[in-house]
Amino acid sequence: MAPISAILILLPLAAFSFAPMPTFSRRSSSAILHAGVGDQGDVQFGGNTWKPDEGKMAATDTPDFFPEDYDENEAPDFTEGMGGSQSKMSGGGTGSAELPGMEDFSKGGTVIGGYEESGVPAGFEFKPSSVLDDEFSFQVMSGSSKGGDFNIDIKPFCMGFEDFFAGWAEGSHPSLSIGPDHGRMDRRGGDITTLTVHCNPQGKAGVFEGTLVVVLPEENEKLSYKVTANCV
Repeated sequence: MAPISAILILLPLAAFSFAPMPTFSRRSSSAILHAGVGDQGDVQFGGNTWKPDEGKMAATDTPDFFPEDYDENEAPDFTEGMGGSQSKMSGGGTGSAELPGMEDFSKGGTVIGGYEESGVPAGFEFKPSSVLDDEFSFQVMSGSSKGGDFNIDIKPFCMGFEDFFAGWAEGSHPSLSIGPDHGRMDRRGGDITTLTVHCNPQGKAGVFEGTLVVVLPEENEKLSYKVTANCV
């Protein structure tokens, strides 16, 4: 026979195992959402009633509207602006540069100071490159009191407008001179820069040589040309 103490311990466990479980009720989510609403006449459930036209494509966003004073006869043509911003800057579009100093942007703009106005600095050295860019020769009549000229055309090769200095390297014959000796070179695709070599032999015959150097200080670039004047 089991002890009385063991029987007393088992009685609470048995009673708990056969006790009925409590029940919980769950309210409908729709009931919670709609609680207190629905009586107003301006409330609509289920989204709007808009539907696209059958068999057609249509935009669903808010359309743009023309202003009340819009005149289609004065509207820009569809070809307007096809030349890009450069077309407008050169006077080909409906707009133009109106910023101070930018009125002649296509011609190089308005420049205050810079190398072009200051000229070649005193003591500037024209050192040629180790490899010449080109060689030129021309003939001069030694008996002419005016001497002779020869033009060198330089095609612009920089992306922007660049100031330049032009001069003769050490050892060049003193009868040779260059003009202009400073200026502004156009950007790539623009106007050619023409430099005029002048030789005044002062009645002397012979072969007079010199090395012309064109320096672009801002770009740290230079061009070197060998020039030979045959004075007869």
